[in-house]
Amino acid sequence: MGKGKKRKHSESDAAEDEDFVPDNDEEEDAEELEDDDEEAAYDSDLDSNCGKRGKNPPVYYVNNNNTCSFAKAQNGLNAPIMKTALESAETTKKFREEHYSSWVFPEWVPSTNDWVPVPHSDLEKYLPQTLRSAAFKVSREGLDKEEAPLQRLKRFESIPPHPERWDMMLYAGGPVWALEWCPTPDGAPATQYIALSCHQRMDDFHYVNKTSTGTGLIQLWDVGKLKYGNRPDSKPVVVYSLAQDKGFIWHLKWCPAGGWELPTCARKAPFLPRLGLLAVATSTGVVTIYSIPHPDALHSNITQPNSGKGIETPQVYKAKGVATLKLGAFKAPHHEMSGPVLSMDWLPEKPHNIMAIGFYDGVVGLWDLTAKSALLRVRESDRSLSLLPYRCILAHNNGVRSLAFCPASRYLLATAGDDRFVKTWDLRRLYDPITVQKRCLGNEINWPLNAPGVLIAQDNGIVVKGSQGVHYIDHHMRSLFAIPRSGTVWSLSYTEWINSLVTADSFGEVILSLLPQISYVAPYVKRTIERRFPIYFTSMVPYDATEEEKKEMGGEEEEGNAVEEQQGGETEEPDATQEAGNENDSEGGRVGRKCPPLKFQTYKEATKKYCLHYTDFDFRRTAGSERRAVWKRMKDTEVKAKIILDDMPLSALYKIRFNPNMSCHDWVASGGQTGLVRLNCVRALMNSHLKKMIGESQAQFNALYSPQDQSEPGQAVTEQL
Repeated sequence: MGKGKKRKHSESDAAEDEDFVPDNDEEEDAEELEDDDEEAAYDSDLDSNCGKRGKNPPVYYVNNNNTCSFAKAQNGLNAPIMKTALESAETTKKFREEHYSSWVFPEWVPSTNDWVPVPHSDLEKYLPQTLRSAAFKVSREGLDKEEAPLQRLKRFESIPPHPERWDMMLYAGGPVWALEWCPTPDGAPATQYIALSCHQRMDDFHYVNKTSTGTGLIQLWDVGKLKYGNRPDSKPVVVYSLAQDKGFIWHLKWCPAGGWELPTCARKAPFLPRLGLLAVATSTGVVTIYSIPHPDALHSNITQPNSGKGIETPQVYKAKGVATLKLGAFKAPHHEMSGPVLSMDWLPEKPHNIMAIGFYDGVVGLWDLTAKSALLRVRESDRSLSLLPYRCILAHNNGVRSLAFCPASRYLLATAGDDRFVKTWDLRRLYDPITVQKRCLGNEINWPLNAPGVLIAQDNGIVVKGSQGVHYIDHHMRSLFAIPRSGTVWSLSYTEWINSLVTADSFGEVILSLLPQISYVAPYVKRTIERRFPIYFTSMVPYDATEEEKKEMGGEEEEGNAVEEQQGGETEEPDATQEAGNENDSEGGRVGRKCPPLKFQTYKEATKKYCLHYTDFDFRRTAGSERRAVWKRMKDTEVKAKIILDDMPLSALYKIRFNPNMSCHDWVASGGQTGLVRLNCVRALMNSHLKKMIGESQAQFNALYSPQDQSEPGQAVTEQL
């Protein structure tokens, strides 16, 4: 064999590569970046440098000889990582302009006739019963001199943003299982809201195999105008709550677009400006859609009977839903035989008229919210509207844990069930799934924009050691291990604006991963550890409560028990092991022996024994992260972590969500077992390119809006974008 000729590089290639050779002085400055230089880190010119490059390599090819892979921005991230994030933002903006509606369901407008204040005497049966949170403290990386005292929040109380790190916290009153940001139009100067729901009591048990009735509360929190690159001006405040009697709330889902209109929009009485359309899934097996009004308009038009009573009695309303989605047919009601709703998703492509809902028995129902057929629209005796599905499929042999629409196609749907199958369906031919993969027990899935696969958050019940966490799986059985974890990943959230993923797990760890380009196939990435960063950790620290705190916790428990007795309280069914133990067993001479019932640690016992310690990563920059203690802790917990099964999982996080709105896409909300919800800003990902894009969208929104549009409700938003 003869020797191959050495490839000659052209001068043009060398000239192009020179743009990506980092200056040694700039690298040293980036690693030694001080707090007062953080503004310079945000305005990196990395995007303009990468723009000078000629051809892009295939997404599945990594050119190790390319010096661009070693170029770093002042925030410490490699050039290809940031280049992918910037391209994702451009794609997302273009997609939303083409496929997001600006105004949908104009007949579903909130009215004062449908919103009735709850009397003060009836409030307690809807409110969470734990009046004070568990003791906690927050330590922030780089602020070692700052003392971290123990704190306890009252019900519906919050902590203002930290002056340097901007993180905020609020206390919902019970374990948080449902949490969603309210979407707003791109460029709109809108206040940000979070809708959440929690258990009424810390020790409540809810069964997924049967429906149940009861009371529930949806809390709407105002977190202020989160301006890009600026510290929040105010702390979170609960503006009002929505009481309902359809059982425990499993999921919340806002209409992706077209539900928001300007709060100053002129509406003729009794109609109110609309904040959004919120779908609420309950344990009775139905989904109710509410038309949510802007808080100021609601309060100014309705007199609250319990106003002025303080933070312990917030403004609570009972509302009539605009539509209720239930299984069955016009002449054959289903009578909740499929069990409670375990998952749902709203079509992200206009006109946002399709909803998919998954049930415990493996059935997935499809509803058309704009259906006019008398067979699908039923007026109940109380004049409320019920919608029936136009198609049902038996997608899985057991509960449908999660499902997600494909953002790029209105005809593709992915489902994940308790049978460990992940299936993809074409809504035009539902007799058979397109792909079927048996992978893992998935708690939540997400279909990223412009990707031929889904992200799956794994449960640690059935998984091979070392492969647990979050995987991206495409439809050719190729996968990318996005985030390895040791515990159960309860929730994940993906943002198209920066092509990033965050997770919340049973250990209370929130991890961020910057994904590679996955538009075509799952790429091979050698050092994925360079793309992962911790946002914060939660530790259960041994703690001895003071006598005063013990008395307070004892008083709260007695008050909660009294309220439960007044309501008639739910009677717990006898445990199966206890029933088996009651039977006589003559084998082996054992007669009349009883199996001891399972005993779980209560919330009161756990809070007397432990307090929570939050450790935050300094996300103003990522330079030198591999040498920082918090980052090393993330690396250690990826392969080894211990959980004490005898203790209540106080640190567990059940829900996490990226803000979907352009102007504040770098904010993350997370909540879990203790009822504490944290809001963190991943400031290291701010850059001048996105800042310019946000400014252009805001200028476009302001230019298209004019005061005379207020006379025609909805038109101010309809003509936007």
